[in-house]
Amino acid sequence: MLAAAITTTAALAIPSQALATGGYGFDRVTSPGASSQGTGYGYGWVGLSGPGVNDPIIGNLFFYDNSLGNAADHMDIFNPGYTYPRGYAYGEFNGCAYAYTFANFYLESGSPHSGDCTPYYAGMSDADLFCSSGDSLCPSYGAYQDTLQVTATQTCTAYGNVGSALFGPNRATASSAGANPLGTVAAGWPFDVRYITKNDQWVMGKVPGYQFTAPGAPAADLNWVFIQRGCI
Repeated sequence: MLAAAITTTAALAIPSQALATGGYGFDRVTSPGASSQGTGYGYGWVGLSGPGVNDPIIGNLFFYDNSLGNAADHMDIFNPGYTYPRGYAYGEFNGCAYAYTFANFYLESGSPHSGDCTPYYAGMSDADLFCSSGDSLCPSYGAYQDTLQVTATQTCTAYGNVGSALFGPNRATASSAGANPLGTVAAGWPFDVRYITKNDQWVMGKVPGYQFTAPGAPAADLNWVFIQRGCI
C-alpha cells in the first residue's frame, strides 16, 4: 500500500481557532473548519506561489511550524481587498511572497513588522525562476504544465520548504537543507514533477493519489512537497 510506504508526521491536537480574517498588517496562519482540497491552502497551512499569484508552490506557512518549535507562522500582508495576499512571509520561507488565500490567516495586528515589499521573482518567466537547462528533467520553459511522472529511486524525506533564497537573486548557487519535514516518499513510488529549483538541488512535485498531513492537522490535504533531486 502506498500509505504504508509514505509516512507523515504525528498529529498534534489543534485548539479551536478564531475566525480567519486576514487583512492588512501582521497575520498568523490559522486552521479553518474546511480545506481547499489541495488547491493552495488547507488544514493549518497556506501555500506560497511564484513567479506570480496562483502559480507553482514555492513554499508554505504552517499553523504548527515543526521546524520552529511548533509556533504559528506569520505573514505581513500589504494588499487587502485583493484575491491573493502579498507581503513578507516568515517561518521557514522567510522572504517576500504571494500567498494563496486570505481565508487561512488571522489578523493579529494592524501594524506590519516589516516594510511593504513585492516578491523578487514577480514577473519572471518560469524558465528564469526555475531550472530550464543542464538537467534532463528541466524543461526549457522552467516548469511542467502537465506534470512529468518519474519514479523515486530511494526513500527520501518530503519537505514543506526550501527557503526564499532558492527563488531570489542567488537562486542558481544558493543551497538549502530543507525544512518542515512532512513524511517520506518511498523508493519505487511515482512522483509528479512540477519543477526543479534553479540550483538543481530540489524537485517540487506530488505523489499521485496521496496527500501529506501538515504538522498538527486533523487530516491530510497537502499535495505539493520538495524532495532532493537525487531521489528521482
